[in-house]
Amino acid sequence: MKKRRKKHTGLFVITAFLMVTAVVLFVGRHTIVQGIKTKVATEVGKKMLEKQIGKSINVGGQEINVSDLVDQMEEQDVEKVTEIAEKYVSPENIKQAADFAASKDVEGLKNLLEGQITQEDQNELEELYYKYKDQIHNYVP
Repeated sequence: MKKRRKKHTGLFVITAFLMVTAVVLFVGRHTIVQGIKTKVATEVGKKMLEKQIGKSINVGGQEINVSDLVDQMEEQDVEKVTEIAEKYVSPENIKQAADFAASKDVEGLKNLLEGQITQEDQNELEELYYKYKDQIHNYVP
């Protein structure tokens, strides 16, 4: 009598699926890692800004949630603001800067920053201000 040989089709399908999954994860690892880094950087930026200025800022008598503003910023912009805030700015100064930004008082903002930070950091903050100044009013309730 001849023994019947098993074909192990189920095992082959599972092995093939696992191999395809491994290849997809290996090929897409940079995208996955970059996505994780972006999310972490945004969350760290939020926490740093909230630590510096609180969960909300008062702009023109209205409370604005800092997290909502940060969510609309690009990752590298959040990182820039966080770095600069850690180096130079006290919580009081950030609140004053936010008030100047909301009222579009560029001179007041310049006077606040003048003498406290390097010219390079000042230029970066001015670029960010002009990039996001119109979005602040979208968050005033």
